[in-house]
Amino acid sequence: MADKDTMTTIYEGLNITPSPGNGAEEFVGAIQSLYDEFKTAYTAEWDRLNDNEKMYQAKHWDTSEAKVTNANEPQPVTPIIFSTVENVKSDLIDEMPEAVIMPESTRDEVACKVLTRVVAQNHEAFDYPLELFNLTHDLLVGGYMIQEVGWDKTMHNGMGGVFIRHVSNKNIMFDPLVANIQDGRAVFKIERLPTSWFQSHYPEYAEHFSGGTDLVPNDHFAFGNVDSKEQQYMILLEVWIRTFDPENQRYSVHMVHIAGGQLLENSCVEKPEGYFYHGEYPFVVTPLYPIKGSSLGHGIVDMFKNPQLYADKLNQIILKNALMSGRTRILIRNGAADLDQIRDFSQEVVEVNDLNGINWFQDKTLPGYLITHMMNMQQAIKEEAGSNDFSRGNTTGGVTAASAITALQEASSKRSRMESQVIYSGFKKAVRMELEVEREFEFQTRRVEITVNGEKKEFSVSEAFFQNAMDGYDKLPVEFIVSVKPMRESRFTKLSNNELILQIMTMHQGKDIDTAILMEAMDFEGKDLILEKLRAAQAQSKAQLMAQLADSEARNRQLTDENNAMNGAVNEMQMALGGGLNMDGISAEAF
Repeated sequence: MADKDTMTTIYEGLNITPSPGNGAEEFVGAIQSLYDEFKTAYTAEWDRLNDNEKMYQAKHWDTSEAKVTNANEPQPVTPIIFSTVENVKSDLIDEMPEAVIMPESTRDEVACKVLTRVVAQNHEAFDYPLELFNLTHDLLVGGYMIQEVGWDKTMHNGMGGVFIRHVSNKNIMFDPLVANIQDGRAVFKIERLPTSWFQSHYPEYAEHFSGGTDLVPNDHFAFGNVDSKEQQYMILLEVWIRTFDPENQRYSVHMVHIAGGQLLENSCVEKPEGYFYHGEYPFVVTPLYPIKGSSLGHGIVDMFKNPQLYADKLNQIILKNALMSGRTRILIRNGAADLDQIRDFSQEVVEVNDLNGINWFQDKTLPGYLITHMMNMQQAIKEEAGSNDFSRGNTTGGVTAASAITALQEASSKRSRMESQVIYSGFKKAVRMELEVEREFEFQTRRVEITVNGEKKEFSVSEAFFQNAMDGYDKLPVEFIVSVKPMRESRFTKLSNNELILQIMTMHQGKDIDTAILMEAMDFEGKDLILEKLRAAQAQSKAQLMAQLADSEARNRQLTDENNAMNGAVNEMQMALGGGLNMDGISAEAF
């Protein structure tokens, strides 16, 4: 089937309504044909991923070729790559990305704070740290990580919820003809599930399932093993297809589920305008070391696989020589002596027929520089891969001061900082897509609490909020941007930032800037608790000042009344005297 005919058949098949017993053979056959094309192109990629996993697990001697050629020889393994990957992974996990919605104008500040809290709630709900752990493994070992952003209607007891999930790079295929997955003809996501799952989710199809287990090799998947000879599972093929509308100049993305030769779901029937309003494949592919002309990439294992193999091969030669040179062998001419007596070292006297026919033989040891060369090779791998002493927390070279050790560790993590930026880039794209899905599917009302001007306030978040905050559904949001910052920054960055805020506080202490508002910009453990207590202390001080002010006002009123009474008495006295003379003949004006 030609490519044009295949895609035309697929596009036309998007109008088919799923029905039990109606397998839509032509549509399913076209998808199977396109799948076979993708699978052929991905065969070498799957082999590379399997080899990288074995190298990471230090099981590279377990390949069939290595077992045959080295069956009776030592198989040493130095877990340099494993240690390097785990060290870098720990650095990346420490810098857990956190989504912060930044406003472009002050009027959007409150809405962006609410959205930041909404995203944080989402990530807590689907446990993003665990997803990031699996994503980091794929990034470092396989060379790229894949995040899926979507809506799960079964989350939160059927209320539904948005998610960002890790997708194993062994269970998904993108179009091998393009470098940008959004330009691809389709995306295939493969899952292997028990037949009981299909029977419970699609009971009306139970009598119509057939086949479906020969799409990929049984040992290909990153989950589960099948030991039973009976068919206890089926392949669920999730196909994402992206179409373009030239009249409206926009894309639409559709999702199809196929299993057991049956068309189970077709999103185009229910939502012909597209599964997601954003019109993109719901996947974010982030390569570590990009491959030109491909959406995939290489990882740490690819960069240091060959040096690790050569180092282990040299180690094998040295160990084999040590075994051979450490054992003395005897060369005996046939009939020169009794072999059992020769083997028995407890006998003090051995009778031989021909003394010249007995020779002792011992292999020569390899020169010492080979051992030094092997160690230098292993050390070079560690240094070049970023797994040096300081990155592992070791102290060498007489460095004992805590500040110096911290500074050297900070400088030694350059590689992990670069890789963290790669993760932040992919995370930023995923969060932008998450917000698009949130505003399209969120119909429930949730309540979030944020800090505004140092005070805690509660907001209600519903469909109307997203419409107002993001200016409707007719365009992508442009009034905000998403920035990502590490949850645990460098201690030097924190100190510098906090010191700057302290200087501003000192300059404006007792003036027009609220201390609590400035403290919001600081970064330290327990900041929220201190802010709460500071606000409580400010409220108490305010109450005391108000009480003192009320008391002062009462005293002022009393003094005013007394002053008014005194002035009245003086005025009456002046009027009584009226300018006349007193008994001494003195005029009133004299007073």
